[in-house]
Amino acid sequence: MTKYCFDTQSELLDIAIKIIEDYDVKKWSFGGGTALSCAYYEHRMSYDIDIFSEDFSSITNLINNKEEIAKNLSINMQQVEASPSGITFILSEEEHQLKLDFLY
Repeated sequence: MTKYCFDTQSELLDIAIKIIEDYDVKKWSFGGGTALSCAYYEHRMSYDIDIFSEDFSSITNLINNKEEIAKNLSINMQQVEASPSGITFILSEEEHQLKLDFLY
């Protein structure tokens, strides 16, 4: 069985947690393919961090502060994708798309 290294994803999760703390995101969980592969199955490589929140106002707060968050992440606004129910910060598109997703 192939063993994958999730060091980069661990660093991304730390960044996501810092955003969660700085912007007071409530009722959140770490989910998606990276969580499954990293924490349980190690069945495939996944490069994005998916944070889910049951609190719509938390996601709205991130969307409203997207420019400040992008600046703190040293990315430009072309690397930010927002919808009414979520926001994505694309940190790198070099080899693999490293991104942070915050979803309602």
